Amino acid sequence: MPQAQRGKVEEAGMTGRWRSAVPSREEQHALKRRAVVKEAGRAFGRFGFHNTSLDDVARALHISKPTFYRYFENKQALLFECHTLALDLGEESVAFAQRNGATGLDKVLLMIRHYVAVYARELGAVGIVTDFHSLAPEHRRIVQKRRDRFDRILRGFVSEGIADGSIPPCDPRMVVSCFMGAINWVPVWFSSAGPRSGEELAEAFARIFATGLQSATADAGKALSMKLSPSPVTS
Repeated sequence: MPQAQRGKVEEAGMTGRWRSAVPSREEQHALKRRAVVKEAGRAFGRFGFHNTSLDDVARALHISKPTFYRYFENKQALLFECHTLALDLGEESVAFAQRNGATGLDKVLLMIRHYVAVYARELGAVGIVTDFHSLAPEHRRIVQKRRDRFDRILRGFVSEGIADGSIPPCDPRMVVSCFMGAINWVPVWFSSAGPRSGEELAEAFARIFATGLQSATADAGKALSMKLSPSPVTS
């Protein structure tokens, strides 16, 4: 290949690599949109959805209100995006557990570890997931449908663990409600500036629930289900 032609090929290759290294306009828009979601989720979680205005979110991001409207048409659309992101992260964690877990218990713990880690990473964006009833009715239906499917899969992991012997007999619905309730409140009290990292928090959650599930014996389950005897009255 002639030197001049080789030089043009190399230049074209360098230009291509440079273009691929610089975010496209669509990628930049997506990154900025994600920043809006994270800041809004942080504000919603701290002050409440109804006590946070679009002006508050725009001010925190140092952007004008017209700029905000390039990314979301209104506050309801923004709240829906926060819930959508939380569900996306949950489904990503479920898929990870399905790919890598051998037993039902493996899948439960992998899901918890992965989900808590990404939750801690995305604290701002998912900080409002407990505010379900503030969603617009059409958004609420979509979110509820995805939540129900997510819940069924998690209960399936627990049932699978009971069947394969990795989890003692228990109520799958109660188990899932317990660990998801704990996870959903992570954005409320956890701070990335605190003494523990998100990965350490995820590992701690997995250990706590592993210990709880594996130490539950049939006798313990019976004891917990028994009615308490009346306390003796002392004079």
